[in-house]
Parts: sequence; C-alpha cells; structure tokens
Amino acid sequence: MEGSRSFLLQFAKRPKINMFTSVVVLGGIIIVFLFAYTAFGDDSEKISLNQVNIIFRHGDKTPTSSYYNDPYKETIFWPEGWGQLTKKGKKQMYQLGELLRARYGQFVGPYSTQNVRVDSSDHDRCLQSAGALLAGLFPPQGEQVWNNNLLWQPIPVHATPLDMDKLITMRAPCPLYKEEQKRSDKSLAAVYDNAELNKYLTEHSGQNITTLLDVETLFNILETERDSGKDLPSWTISVFPDKMKDIAALVLASFTNTPLMKRLRGGPLIKEIKTNMESYLSGTSRRKLSLYSAHDTTLVNVRRALGYNDITFKPQLGAAIIVELHIINDVPQVELYYLDSYAATATKRWEVPGCSTPCSLEKFSETMGSVMPVDWDSECQHSNSS
Repeated sequence: MEGSRSFLLQFAKRPKINMFTSVVVLGGIIIVFLFAYTAFGDDSEKISLNQVNIIFRHGDKTPTSSYYNDPYKETIFWPEGWGQLTKKGKKQMYQLGELLRARYGQFVGPYSTQNVRVDSSDHDRCLQSAGALLAGLFPPQGEQVWNNNLLWQPIPVHATPLDMDKLITMRAPCPLYKEEQKRSDKSLAAVYDNAELNKYLTEHSGQNITTLLDVETLFNILETERDSGKDLPSWTISVFPDKMKDIAALVLASFTNTPLMKRLRGGPLIKEIKTNMESYLSGTSRRKLSLYSAHDTTLVNVRRALGYNDITFKPQLGAAIIVELHIINDVPQVELYYLDSYAATATKRWEVPGCSTPCSLEKFSETMGSVMPVDWDSECQHSNSS
C-alpha cells in the first residue's frame, strides 16, 4: 500500500498535467486499485460467511499395489511403502493448506478446538495429508508458538477404523449396498464391452484383466508410476492414459450408480455437513471450519449425491469440494465451490442441482432429502428383495 501511495503522489506532482486531468486520472487509478483488491482479495472477508466445510483428496502417493509384469514392483522403488504419502505429496498438501489460509485465514482466525475440527480416512496417506495441510493452514501465532525454531503446532486429526467408517471411506458393513452394487456392476458390465482392451492389457501386464475394476486398478498403478517420474513400458503408449482414463472414472462413478447407492454412499457426508451448518445456526456449536481428509472416491460419491451425474469426473490430487454457509438478509444460504487441485489458482462455483441460486439452507435440505439416510445402520440392513 505504501508503494501505491508513493506512486500516486509522484504521478500527481508531474508538472505538465493540469489539475482537472490529474484528478480524473487519479480517480481512474484508484478505481483500478479498488477493483483489483476486490477481485483478488481474500474471499473469506465476505461478512456473510459463517461456516466452511471442506472435503479434500490426499496428496501424491506411492502405488497401493503392483501388477505381475510391473518393472517397479520391488519395494526398493517405493521407500515409503505401498500406498503412502510421498515427499511430493507432503509439499502438495502444505501448499493446499497455504491456499486455504489465504482464502479463509482471516475468517477462521488462529486454530482452536472450538473453531476447527479435522476428520480423516484412517489410511496413512490421508492422515499425513491432513497433518501437512494443517501445517500450512495454521502456523502457530503468539502464545501458540512453543518452539521458536519450528513454526508448527500439533493439531488433532480424528479417524475411525476403516471397517467402522460410515462417513469417508464407507467401509462399514452395509448388506443392502452390497446387494445393490452387485446388480449395478452386472448391468454396467453388459453395457461396456471392453473385451479387446482387456485382452491387450492381460497379455502385456501379466494380470488377468476381465472387469472394469481391473482396468481401473491397473490405470491407478500406471498413473502413480508416471507421476513419480518413472518411465512406463512401451506397451502402455497405445492405451494409457487415453483408453483407460474414462473407464477409471466410470468405476469411481459406479459406486453411486443408483439413487439407493447415492443415499448409502454419498449421503452420509452431505448429512454431516448439513448438521454442521444447523448446529452453528442454533448456537450448539461454534465451529467455523470442518475438514475431511479423503479419497477420490469420497469426492465423487459426494458430487454425485449432490445431483451431478457425469461419469467422467476424476478428482486430481489435492482437489477439494467446499461448502460455505452464508447468512444474507437473515436467510441462511449454501454456496458450493470446487478446487481442481492443490495448485488451483481459483475456485469454481458449483450450482446445487435442483436448488436455484441463491440456494437457501432450507431448500438445500429439501433438495438433498432423498439422498440423506435417516438411520444409515437400519437402512443398510433392509433388503430390497423382501
């Protein structure tokens, strides 16, 4: 701002410009400065913002598995272990934390247990991603500094064992979902015939590739190896990524292929976020920020439960769905945004399907009613066959 002030003063003192011209030009410059501040300033300074909920994908990881002819199947290539966050992934998540701090730092303020809660998938890569993101988002301030040589503070991250998770990984047993998934997978297999591709992949990978999921699993391995800078075998050139990517995205979408699957797989997290907003409005919670460290499947589940039915959506590393609660003219409203990745330069506004803009929380709750389970456990035990 001091540099801007000096520039304006120097401009005004130029001798060959009359007073009227100076005033006009100065006025124009001030308008430009104000516009730039409005356009690129911290969005969290909107006085209407009351709460933020963010679901983000973890950072770069090592492969979770290998294939039979994989030239990189030995653990020597992956010193972190299988399915673990890499150094690059840690940097990505720290960068995402800094990005979120720039957008919401003034709104949330310094970290406190009353203002912030962090939940994570119980996979190591998600737990570590949460920690790295928090380091960028909440460097200690003032009395929070406990080591002058380390600008970092420990922040609790909550996780549920995978086989009990009903929110993020959705690994908790749900018999009804399994029944529906079997029917759905059977119908998808009948529609998508990839016999030629499957044969090619089987011959060259050494794996028995027969299903859409088999293709997606192999795609993920190749993608991870490529992203780590490793040279892929020459046989992959004709099929990766182009001929495999859409199938990989389709598999992610297949977990919420029917209305029932959306309700049981994506609905619980939407319901949680709705409850967060309602609790804040009722005064039973002071929380301003809820973070969920998750997977690509989590983001796809939520997006499709929200009403987006595209089958090509495949979140990048560090991508995030953001649900903001605003109060405008005493009306609670929901705004939905998307960050493409940890390095995104701007958020994308998502409209809530079926909810006009502005989307009131009341209308949002009504629109999402069909995908939010009332009692997930009891609904999971009910059988469609009865």
